[in-house]
Amino acid sequence: MSIGGKIGRIVLAAAIACAPGAVPAQAADAPVGGGMLHYGGSKQVELGIGKSMVVELPRDASEVIVADPKIANAVVRSARRAFLIGVAGGATSIIFIDAQGQQIVALDVVVARDVGALQASLRTILPESPIDVRSVGDSIMVTGSVRSAQDAQTAVALAGQFVGDPAKVINSLAVTERDQVLLKVTVAEVQRNIAKQLGINWDAAYQIGTTIIGGGSNPGFAFGDALANIIDPTTGNVIAGGNGIGAAFQNSRGEGAVNLRALEENGVMRTLAEPNLTAISGETAQFLAGGEFPVPTGRTCTPDNGCNVSIEFKKFGVSLGFTPVVLTGGRISLKVNTEVSELSNEGAFTQTDGFTIPSLRVRRADTTVEVPSGGAIALAGMIQQSTRQAMAGIPGAKDIPIIGTLFRSRDFLKAETELVIFVTPYIAKATRPDAMARPDDGFITSSDGEAYFLGRMNKVYGIRPTDASQVGFIVD
Repeated sequence: MSIGGKIGRIVLAAAIACAPGAVPAQAADAPVGGGMLHYGGSKQVELGIGKSMVVELPRDASEVIVADPKIANAVVRSARRAFLIGVAGGATSIIFIDAQGQQIVALDVVVARDVGALQASLRTILPESPIDVRSVGDSIMVTGSVRSAQDAQTAVALAGQFVGDPAKVINSLAVTERDQVLLKVTVAEVQRNIAKQLGINWDAAYQIGTTIIGGGSNPGFAFGDALANIIDPTTGNVIAGGNGIGAAFQNSRGEGAVNLRALEENGVMRTLAEPNLTAISGETAQFLAGGEFPVPTGRTCTPDNGCNVSIEFKKFGVSLGFTPVVLTGGRISLKVNTEVSELSNEGAFTQTDGFTIPSLRVRRADTTVEVPSGGAIALAGMIQQSTRQAMAGIPGAKDIPIIGTLFRSRDFLKAETELVIFVTPYIAKATRPDAMARPDDGFITSSDGEAYFLGRMNKVYGIRPTDASQVGFIVD
């Protein structure tokens, strides 16, 4: 009897059990998935979830006992025929009893997922990878070997779609050819700052009795005698600077003052970091070149021991973390997290006890990209420009054409920042140790005489002269 190709049939025949040459006793406990089953004792039956099986009994059954209907159920169609239906993953028992109360057959039913369709799909999609799929309760275990991490991800993703929940997929695949990826990251930044001041600042003071009447003009943001009072518009912090050119004029009584100030300052700062890191495809690697600085997180005070400060260390420097996955065609999927940070007094916090907590100036990028081996891509970039200008002077007089220049002061500040982050991945292969270059190759510390008299920190070698011979050329 055939029922849709998905319904198995178990025929329980007493005549076969009594016939000569019957199956030995040890075969009675073997798992049964179809064909003929001898009744009596305990039989093991495997069912798929949502699958059914026909059971034919040798004599009439009057009772059916199902231990756990949530796992498997039995539907009696006639006195000698019943249907077993797999409901959920697990194991249960089904017992058939006749009118005299005698056991006809006891079935140990194991319900698991039918992975035949998944196995066929994996063989079609990954024909060169020997993958085996097994059902473990309500989950699926994928075993075998694949050629790359991408093939492993494909197999696990397909199994997750089949189960309906990726968390129920047990990945036991082994990658036979695991590539190594070398990642080179370049973080380059250039900052330019320009500050200018030119003008005349008038101050006057007149004393009438014990009362002083003052007047004057001040710039929009004070320079004083230095650039140390200028606020950087890009960061909101103070810019350190130098003194400008100034002149002051007073009468003999010191009742009036005229200050002439002229100042201009240009500043350029360049930051470059190139961390390199190698990791196996599918694994995560971390790199940090820098240090840690203490940050107070709390204070505990007791009458006996006084106050103790809790310290937490924060990392700074050049850090790189990435997870590469080598794809087909030499392409590499990268999950990159790179950061360049440095200690700074800009925005630092000073406590009441005088303890100063420095701040961090950070350039960070965290993203996922796909790049061919040896190809470069701009991971992140930024261009920022900020300009501030202030003009102050004596009201009315500063607005007079040409002459008003003597009664006003102009302050100008401009800041520009350009930042770019590049990444270049390579599929790396191992090489001989002597083919690797070290930073200290050829470095020899200079002697005391070379250091004192010649000012050399290390030995300097010249190029050995060679004769102009015919070596290496073919002469007719």
